[in-house]
Amino acid sequence: MVSGRDLVLSQTRARIAQCGAAHTKIALIGYSQGSLAVGDAIERMSSSERGTIKGVVHFGDPRFTPFINGAGFAIALGIAGPRPPYRDGVGGRTKSFCHLGDPICGFWYPTQYALQVGTNLLAACVIAKDNCPHMTYRSSDAAAFLAGKI
Repeated sequence: MVSGRDLVLSQTRARIAQCGAAHTKIALIGYSQGSLAVGDAIERMSSSERGTIKGVVHFGDPRFTPFINGAGFAIALGIAGPRPPYRDGVGGRTKSFCHLGDPICGFWYPTQYALQVGTNLLAACVIAKDNCPHMTYRSSDAAAFLAGKI
């Protein structure tokens, strides 16, 4: 995830340097491991960098946390544990989608077993494909949310 996080940071910083913070509007979207990269990058950004973020969408976030950073109700956390609230108002510009039964973001096992069991469930999901909740997110959901933010 470090290389993904660093790529998000470098691309964001390059855009800000090119256009200036006042003229930069960033939208970030992450799916599964991409959500880890996006979230970790946001946590490492400066306050002024976070100010350029107009919208964030997570799909199947391994650090999904109910009611935090635009997440709705869920009975479980993501398999990588909770994500802290984003600073500087970014949480209010974030939407995190976690489908019921998704083994990556809607995990119900104790933390010490999460990665092992979650990985096994995801492997089963790859075989099941369209029947696995982790494989059923739609980009139109992100587009609809972000259209109101940018």
